[in-house]
Amino acid sequence: MVVFLLHYAACMRCEVKDCIRCGPHFAECETNDFNRPIPQELNSSIQTMYINYNGSQNVELNNGLFKKFRNLTTVYLTGNFRTLTNSTFQGLDNLTSVTIYKSSLSRIDSDAFGHNTSTVQKLNLTGTQLTRIPVHTFHSLPNLQTMDLSGNLNMLVCNKDMVSIGKEFKLLPSLSKLVLDRVGANTPCNTTADYFEPISHIIDLRLSHTGFFMAGPKILTTLTKLENLSMSAVNPFKGCPRKAKELFTYMPKTLVNLKVHDWKTYDVMNESCTIDEETLLGLKKLPNLRSLEFRYSDKVFGERITKNLFQNFSALEKLDLGWCSFNSIATGAFTGLKLKELKLNMNQLGSREFWPFGSDSRNLTSEVESLELSHCGIVAIKYYASFIAKSFPKLNFLDLSNNMLQYLPVFYETSYQPPASGITRFNIARNMIRALSGDAMNQICNLMPNLQILSAYSNHISELSDLCISLTSLSLDHNLIWKNADQNFQAIALLKNLEYLDLDTNNLSYVRPGMFDNMVELRILLLSGNQLKHIDDQTLRYNRNLAELYLMSNKINMFNVSLLENTKKLKLLFISTNYITTFNRSFVEFMENRNETLTSLKISENPFDCSCGHEYFRDWLYKTKSVHNSVGLECATPENMAQKKVYNYKEPPFECKIKEPLIWTSVVVGLVLMTILIVVPCYRYRWYVSHAVIVLQAVKDRAMDIKHSDECKYDAMICSDNNNEADMKFVRVMLQHLEGGVFPAIDSMSLHDEDERVCFM
Repeated sequence: MVVFLLHYAACMRCEVKDCIRCGPHFAECETNDFNRPIPQELNSSIQTMYINYNGSQNVELNNGLFKKFRNLTTVYLTGNFRTLTNSTFQGLDNLTSVTIYKSSLSRIDSDAFGHNTSTVQKLNLTGTQLTRIPVHTFHSLPNLQTMDLSGNLNMLVCNKDMVSIGKEFKLLPSLSKLVLDRVGANTPCNTTADYFEPISHIIDLRLSHTGFFMAGPKILTTLTKLENLSMSAVNPFKGCPRKAKELFTYMPKTLVNLKVHDWKTYDVMNESCTIDEETLLGLKKLPNLRSLEFRYSDKVFGERITKNLFQNFSALEKLDLGWCSFNSIATGAFTGLKLKELKLNMNQLGSREFWPFGSDSRNLTSEVESLELSHCGIVAIKYYASFIAKSFPKLNFLDLSNNMLQYLPVFYETSYQPPASGITRFNIARNMIRALSGDAMNQICNLMPNLQILSAYSNHISELSDLCISLTSLSLDHNLIWKNADQNFQAIALLKNLEYLDLDTNNLSYVRPGMFDNMVELRILLLSGNQLKHIDDQTLRYNRNLAELYLMSNKINMFNVSLLENTKKLKLLFISTNYITTFNRSFVEFMENRNETLTSLKISENPFDCSCGHEYFRDWLYKTKSVHNSVGLECATPENMAQKKVYNYKEPPFECKIKEPLIWTSVVVGLVLMTILIVVPCYRYRWYVSHAVIVLQAVKDRAMDIKHSDECKYDAMICSDNNNEADMKFVRVMLQHLEGGVFPAIDSMSLHDEDERVCFM
């Protein structure tokens, strides 16, 4: 899966039909085209191929479908692939892993991998329709190390009537891991005891939910190198698990890890059907057995773990008894063991006044480094501090999650409490704790001076103070931090060693400025599922080591990329499911500059605006390698572009037609602005304006005079002698004519004498 994610991050959206992503070395396709189940348009240099064929017609896989892709190392096929014909994978000299998962595969020809040429190291045929293991198919897989046939419910593998029973694996000299979980679950199994003899060299064997053990207790004796065995959900003798004594007696002496999960006493629920000390006698003699898991084995131990049940396991380091429904543990039950990991989850251990082991430090082994007591119904733990310090001096991890604790599980004692200095991880998640503060929190910090990881998510915490300064990881998601936000932010801000901080789902509407300034080592910050609308661009100014930032499911409507200016090591940014309509050019430029370092970006499920002016965002989104998920990148507006992909370059979703309402809006806004620009200064300088009005009025009057003079047909100047009656008569006549709009002709008027002058202009 790690390899898959690395390839996934290194490829782009694919232009090849039916392919989601592809690149020079990777392709992921989903097709229903019977004629091209393996798209031949893909780059011939690809090394990893994931194909989901969901067509209704059965496809026959042959060499022609893969011949072009000579560099393939990994092939993952799922869907309606019916047959592997001869030489299907022949010539693929670099092929190391083949997976045909949940398919209709019902036939594999004997030379499907190419005779003696296969380099395949891993073969996964999980959940197919095969009814038998192909006898001769694996003869060309000399380098095969891991084979997984799990989930083939109808596969007949262990019937003694089969001619070649067990011989399917004969020519697999390199096989080290074989997974047969749920194989033949729908068919009876009566195999012989030497079924696994051809692969006596394997190290890891998974036989959960199978009927192999119906063959008898010696079925595994030939596996002389077996180290890991899983035989969960099997009932060897259709009766009491106590009768498994004989099976345990014949376990290979090399066994290191044994899983026997899901053993249940379906038939009878009484003491005669429980595993006792005698049942485990064979396992106690295994010199290398370090891990024993009886998880989910309801009532197999009855209601009590007896004193001698697990005594004399000389090498046992891990014991998992979770989900076994016992309610008490006898004093001294684990005395003398060298356990490093003890899991007692999901048992009824909370009904007692103290822990079921009492206060005597001799009750448990002092070697325990990890103790898990989740889902045990614990309400309070009296003598908690002294018990932990005395009984588990080497304890590193303590899990009290999923209980009924309402307060921090620390109580005052008069005697001196030596510190449990080894504890670095403490899990109190999914309880009903209301505060991490005060004396109780101080007790925790004093008891665990080296505490680094505190998980307190899914409680009712609304008050924080006096947090342990040694913390490097703090999980407070799904609490009530918002109720005393300022006080709680102040307490968190003091944790200068934090590398991981989870504040998801706390109904936070803001983040306190400077809250993260002291956390110079902060690498992962989770703020998703809150009510954040804005984050100040100086919030992360000192967090130069930040690698992952989660802001999903908030109410952010504009993402200010300057927030990330100093986060030079940021690799992952999740801001999906917000109210962001578009990302501005600064964001795009920032992402282009960080293309090599910021490799994972989620911006899906935002109401993207695909109108005019956002083409730069579309073009960047189309070509970027950072955005991996194509789901949820649809346009929300305008209406005619709704549900179209934002990055669809071939069918541009951006509309650049300016609407008429936009024009009128612009005109109205312009007029309002002009009015403001005129009115405001006019009021302030109203005296000057009044004076200017008077001046303008005078100018207007003069302009009217000029206008009227321009309209006159004649301009005249009359020179006369006022003492001369004849002159005055001439003037009066002239004025009468002029007022009537008639200019008399010169020659029609008589002059008095030669001194009389009439001047015309």
